[in-house]
Amino acid sequence: MIGAGQQARAHLEALTEAGPPREVWCSSTRPESTRALVTWGKERGLRIRAAANLEQAVREAAVIVTATTSVSPVMPDLIRDDVLILAVGAFRPDMQEIPSSLVERAGIVVDDLIGARHEAGDLLQARVEWDAVLTLRDLLGGAVPRQGPRLFKSVGHAFWDLAAAKLCLTPSEDKSV
Repeated sequence: MIGAGQQARAHLEALTEAGPPREVWCSSTRPESTRALVTWGKERGLRIRAAANLEQAVREAAVIVTATTSVSPVMPDLIRDDVLILAVGAFRPDMQEIPSSLVERAGIVVDDLIGARHEAGDLLQARVEWDAVLTLRDLLGGAVPRQGPRLFKSVGHAFWDLAAAKLCLTPSEDKSV
C-alpha cells in the first residue's frame, strides 16, 4: 500500500472482504499516517507494517495499491511482470503516482475509458496509446491485457456515485439498486 490516508483504509477494507491478506506493507510520506494505518489495521486483525524500504517492498509485492494525491511518481519502476497494480489515486490530469516508464510497459485496464481520458494523470502524463487500454467490460468479454505488469487505473465512475446516493436516500427497507 503506497499511501496511508482515507483512500488506503477504504481499499484495504474492500480488499479484505475475501479474507485478510497474509501481510500488508505500507509506505507513506507522512510517518504519522503510516502509524495510524498500522494501528487501524491491528484493531481489525490485519497485519500491516511500515515499509522501511519501499524499493524492496515493491520488488517482493504481488499486489500494489497506490492511494495518494501525489503530483509526481511515488513508486519506483522495479515491478515484476507478474504484479497487479491497483492505481486508485492520481485522479486529476496533473497527478501522477506511477512512473511513465512503468505505465508504458504495463497491460492497462481502466474502470471508465471516457473518464480515464480526462482524469487519469498517470496515463495522460505517460501519453498512453488509448487503443491498447482495456476496460472492465472488455475483460468480461474475454479480452486479455498485453504482457507485463497489470495496471488497473480507477478514476471512479458516476454510476457508483449514483448507486451510493440512491442507497443513502432510499428508505432502509428497500435498498435495491
